[in-house]
Amino acid sequence: MYRNHPSVVRRAFTLVELVVVIGIIMLLIAIALPSLTNARNYANTVQCANNLRQLAMALIGYANENQGAFPPSSVETTQFWYQQDKIGQWITTPLVLSDGTLGNGVMRCPSDFDDAVRSYAMNVFADSSVSTFVSDDLNSDEPSGQLFKFGVADSSQMILLTDSWSELAVTPTGYAAEALIGWNGPPGARFGAGDGINWTGGRFGTRASQIDFSRHRTVHNRSMTDPIGAANFAFVDGHVALWQTTDLADFTTGKSRYVALWSEIDEKADSY
Repeated sequence: MYRNHPSVVRRAFTLVELVVVIGIIMLLIAIALPSLTNARNYANTVQCANNLRQLAMALIGYANENQGAFPPSSVETTQFWYQQDKIGQWITTPLVLSDGTLGNGVMRCPSDFDDAVRSYAMNVFADSSVSTFVSDDLNSDEPSGQLFKFGVADSSQMILLTDSWSELAVTPTGYAAEALIGWNGPPGARFGAGDGINWTGGRFGTRASQIDFSRHRTVHNRSMTDPIGAANFAFVDGHVALWQTTDLADFTTGKSRYVALWSEIDEKADSY
């Protein structure tokens, strides 16, 4: 004798229930997304700092073999600090361009644009062979700074490298930062304080500073080219620090706060 078993009724989700579930998922994503974005940005900033630290050690390695002089960078001699024959023995990069310069790898900040191959510039006053227009300034009555070598006083404050705009087309590879930074205007203005330096050219238009402060900023309701945000700096002693623009300069007086120095005469250069 067989018994009739009651049939099992399978109940499907209603449209309302599906909408509610989807809504909850979207809410959770919206809550988590800023945290994920912040975590990614922080990781990029740390990687950028590591890049600069390796580059600083490469420049120091070069200086140790050249009586304290850092690599030359001059348009007139087409010699630049980022050439393979200058620092290639101390770093490895995935890209060697046709002109013998290095790109990508430690040369590129992960927060830079995808088409960038070089993101950093060296302080012009660390240069061992400057262009004529720089030497003319250095020999003037009111020089913007003075050259220095490895072992300079206040080495923990003396800028060696920093984030800069990847604006020069490197055909057909991508875009690269200029080799040098810091020869325009008084020290405070180079950080974008006061009237800044009115830097023009390249693909980003007019900017108040050669330093790209947009890569590591936490405030995003600003124009990309505003000198608001933070940048990584490598110093002559080899350490790297992340500095906010307002920590670097007084934007009311336009003067540097002298926590990061371009050269040994920054205070004098700020007073002209």
